[in-house]
Amino acid sequence: MYGNKVSVGFLVRGVSESIQDVNAFGLAIDAGVQYVAGKNDNFRLGISLRNIGSPMKFGGEGLSTQLSSETNSKLTYDVRASRYELPSLLNIGVSYEFKFSELVKLTPLMNFTSNSFGRDEIGAGAELGITEHLILRGSYKAEVGKSSGAGKSAPNGLSAGLSLTTAIKKKSDSRLSLDYAYRPSNPFQGTHNIGLRYDF
Repeated sequence: MYGNKVSVGFLVRGVSESIQDVNAFGLAIDAGVQYVAGKNDNFRLGISLRNIGSPMKFGGEGLSTQLSSETNSKLTYDVRASRYELPSLLNIGVSYEFKFSELVKLTPLMNFTSNSFGRDEIGAGAELGITEHLILRGSYKAEVGKSSGAGKSAPNGLSAGLSLTTAIKKKSDSRLSLDYAYRPSNPFQGTHNIGLRYDF
């Protein structure tokens, strides 16, 4: 009954952070499940967990220092760095596709993000497909709740983007797409993302 309605995926990542002579390494797992329903698979519900993994700890020669002892001899001491957890988060998203014709469709969506070391976030957006060549997107994200010692994240507010798609050859399934998105970021001047995709 649920064979083609539920999709499950996971990803194992190696996380490495380093500067000169100091580094840390850990393993993290991302996992998620998606449920699809409706006559034409219009309704989608997804849940994912990210950055679930081992604690990390910095080490290396950069944490060593030389100090003089009481007998004026040089001794090397290692500074013990504290372990720290990866910033894990939980995402819950839902969307529904309204198909007005073969060429025009509208997909509103909502998402909730629970951050382990920051404020939770809630967002809403919509994707409007106009023909198979143009897709317009818009969204809004805001922080909710309070988290002690955590400041506001930079990207918040209204975002927008679009995709332009064209066929490589006539009567071919190969597509070339140009994606653009803008996200506001306070106190910075916003983030522009440009991507090029090739579907075959």
